Amino acid sequence: RLVGGADACSGRVEIHYGETWGAVCDRNWDIHDADVVCRQLKCFCLSAPGGATFGEGAGPIWGDRVDCQGNESILWECPFTPQGPQNCTHKNAAAVICSGHGGPLLVDGESRCSGRVEILHENKWGSVCDQYLDLEDANVICEHLSCGVAVSVLRGDHFGKGDRPMWKDSFHCRGNESRLWECPTTWDQPSCTSNKTAGVICSGENWQLRLSNGGSRCDGRLEVFYNGTWGRVLDDSWDLNDANVVCRQLDCGSALQAYNSSQYGHGAGPVWLTGVECLGNESALHHCNRPPTGQSDASDDVGLLCSDGTEHMKLHLVGRGGHCSGRVEVYYNGSWGTVCDDQWDLSDAEVVCKQLGCGHAITATTLAVFGEGRGPVWLDDMQCRGNESLLWECPLVEWGRHNCKHREDAGVVCSEHLEVHLAGGDSECSGRVEVRYNGSWGTVCDESWDLNAASVVCRQLDCGSAVAVVSDAGFGEGIGPVWLDEVHCRGSESRLIHCDLFGGFRDCGHKEDAGVVCSGTSYTFLICETGACEGTVEVYSEGRWGTVCSNMWDIPDAEVVCKQLGCGSAVLAPHSNTRVGAFLLNNVRCHGNESHLWQCESDCWDREDCKSESDTLVICSGKETFLLSVFLNISTSFGKQGLLAEQGSIFCLVDLEIRIVEGPSLCHGMVEVNYRGVWGSVCSQSWDLKDAAVVCKQLGCEEPEAAPSSSQYRHTGGSIWLNRVQCTGNESSLWECQAETLGNHECNHWMDVAVICKVFRTLKLILANGSSPCAGRLDVIIGTEKATASDTVFDMRGAEVACRQAHCGSAVSIKRKSYFGEGIGLVMNNKHDCSGSEANIWQCNHTLRKKKIVEPSFDPWLGCVSEDLFQGGADACSGRVEIQYGETWGAVCDRNWDIHDADVVCRQLKCGFAVFAPGGATFGEGAGPIWGDRVDCRGNESILWECPFTPQGPQNCIHKDDAAVICS
Repeated sequence: RLVGGADACSGRVEIHYGETWGAVCDRNWDIHDADVVCRQLKCFCLSAPGGATFGEGAGPIWGDRVDCQGNESILWECPFTPQGPQNCTHKNAAAVICSGHGGPLLVDGESRCSGRVEILHENKWGSVCDQYLDLEDANVICEHLSCGVAVSVLRGDHFGKGDRPMWKDSFHCRGNESRLWECPTTWDQPSCTSNKTAGVICSGENWQLRLSNGGSRCDGRLEVFYNGTWGRVLDDSWDLNDANVVCRQLDCGSALQAYNSSQYGHGAGPVWLTGVECLGNESALHHCNRPPTGQSDASDDVGLLCSDGTEHMKLHLVGRGGHCSGRVEVYYNGSWGTVCDDQWDLSDAEVVCKQLGCGHAITATTLAVFGEGRGPVWLDDMQCRGNESLLWECPLVEWGRHNCKHREDAGVVCSEHLEVHLAGGDSECSGRVEVRYNGSWGTVCDESWDLNAASVVCRQLDCGSAVAVVSDAGFGEGIGPVWLDEVHCRGSESRLIHCDLFGGFRDCGHKEDAGVVCSGTSYTFLICETGACEGTVEVYSEGRWGTVCSNMWDIPDAEVVCKQLGCGSAVLAPHSNTRVGAFLLNNVRCHGNESHLWQCESDCWDREDCKSESDTLVICSGKETFLLSVFLNISTSFGKQGLLAEQGSIFCLVDLEIRIVEGPSLCHGMVEVNYRGVWGSVCSQSWDLKDAAVVCKQLGCEEPEAAPSSSQYRHTGGSIWLNRVQCTGNESSLWECQAETLGNHECNHWMDVAVICKVFRTLKLILANGSSPCAGRLDVIIGTEKATASDTVFDMRGAEVACRQAHCGSAVSIKRKSYFGEGIGLVMNNKHDCSGSEANIWQCNHTLRKKKIVEPSFDPWLGCVSEDLFQGGADACSGRVEIQYGETWGAVCDRNWDIHDADVVCRQLKCGFAVFAPGGATFGEGAGPIWGDRVDCRGNESILWECPFTPQGPQNCIHKDDAAVICS
């Protein structure tokens, strides 16, 4: 057989011996040997090339030194020498070129893919008249011979006249035929006036293409491999149609750019192609029209950028202002680099903003306004029109070619840019939050401003984590517009622009400007003793709190602390007899005129050689009174009135008042406190009878009967002053109790606390240990003792009554086996079911008995949901579960749907854990298909479709059975 040729009559000679095909060595291989092969294969012999002309074979080499006379009928009739270990390799594989259909052949050239054109006509070989052969005909000849494409047609006996007749046949090929005899032909034209033979040079056995000097194999300068050499392609009219064909041929997608201006530098070597004209739908470049080599005046190498070549190309903006303003940097060829500001203008910036999804360009900056970059300068002399979608679609010079330094780095400010900085603080990592939007600086309203939002700001500014949030213009009032109101961040965002933002100019004034203190700064605070401006000094640095050693502590040091905290001047600088925490500062030496403690001389942080082993104290004149707190290495918030600790703190409140409102008497109702002339409520987190006992005592009432939340009272709105009050019950006033402030607004007014002192009925229902007042273990208050409802008899009718009594709407579900932890003390055992119509559970029959907690089957878990929540979910973390499959959203059946399935949904949506797993179309009936039934999650899966389920069939669920979740 013949392998690797254009057809069955040309190729590498192989012999099948035993079970294996093997090659023949070209030693002594000549036209007589080839004659026998061609005759055996019923072909006409043309030539006998060696040297693995048709590629190297594999396997054994069966014969060497074949010596045919030429008249044998089969090859193995000829003498030959069997292959030995010292004989040929596959580089010496013999071949033949026969002609089974009259040619064509290229003879007397440098290789089988170049030479004078000869064809077999009436059993005679002859050349072709050069006036009847053009580039389309030559393309087919090259394709026929598996020689790639025609590089040129040479006229005037370029490869000699030969000693055979000249045929005057005219071929009319279109150029896309695979065999010459497929072309229309006019035989035996009247004359050949030139009397010259035609020659053809083909690109080679395969016309190889490559893109060089780019960032990947799919962008760069186009080069063609011919005759063993890579050469250039020059074309002044090179366009996207041409580039599309190359991208398709190289399996690089579609063309984004076609360059004919040495974008990727000037090539070297011979010019193999010029003037290519493609329609754009060709499968390979050699199918396009092109003039012979040398017929173009083009001087620039062509290049292109394919769509798959952009995977390695990226764009971002670097600076402290967010992802929509900064120094322009491009990732190319494995590294980030900058753009030079030569000719950089608003049109170039417009493309950058558009590409990054940052709106339109406001400013195109020059001279490294956003700081000098590092690495290469990738682009220079940009000339964008402004309507390009990618920066590298703009006309540009060669990648990496420039005459710039990094002091000329270009930048942009886009309209969607939200630059952030902190003003009015001690450092760039503390102060009033200001954002620059649409070219103007403005502030942020403190409504909904919390530690999550503060954490995002600190992260964006590279200032570590949030230490404190500031409200009520704690760093002074700003100027300009109030750009943002109702900022809602999860805390994990990298930039403030990624949070849910709302314009705040209609609702807020600068008295409500928000601020932040980040861990990248240092801060000084006082621990309260007897007043707002006296106490132990604590400092914060590098993410932790500590005290100041009293060594060398004196009035000038205290003066600086009082001044820094706005507490007037120093009165005393005593030493404490106790030590609160680790010493972070020692041997402080202030002159007294410094504005911050950090400006004073002191020993290094973390010194543990405090000889006095005591903390420093300060008593200030208190001309400017502030609300100060104990800090126990925790995040904090503080308002204009002073510092309020968020966790683990002791409030030192001064001159506060307390009252009961919205109740039937002065001893029964909602608790409110007055601070600095403003009445506010107390959050119910951690609120219990001990706290209520202190309130009752302070109000002159009898002992407490209950410490409920305020869901049964009309809410008055306003401030929420206290949270997580922790009284022992022995205090004489609420101000002596430990408490936290509500800096992050995690409480709403439906969580306000109330008290029932003495004479009022004792029984009160509580849903304990849940994620809200409407979910949890069902407990009741009986006198001063808690009782827990038994799960053995408590059913949905009882749950309906309990939810109604708790002002929590309708019952969603009930769980057993102490889902929210076991209760203690009494067990309320309903001997008779509630009818469901009672106003409260006290109207249901029940008895009470003492219980020791040993059986985990007790204590039901009850979930309620208000009526307005049923309308479709209160937010993105509650509602009917739907899955998109293909292009269609569909529901999930509630058969077997439980809290484990809901847990997976909540986890997947980053909504915490599952509170309820309701069914029965709790959030309304869906539309479209029901994609899944009998979902059976373990609860530890990360996405819902990791769980086993049954596909929906025609006899399965309907939309009245749609599953839903309510997440924490």
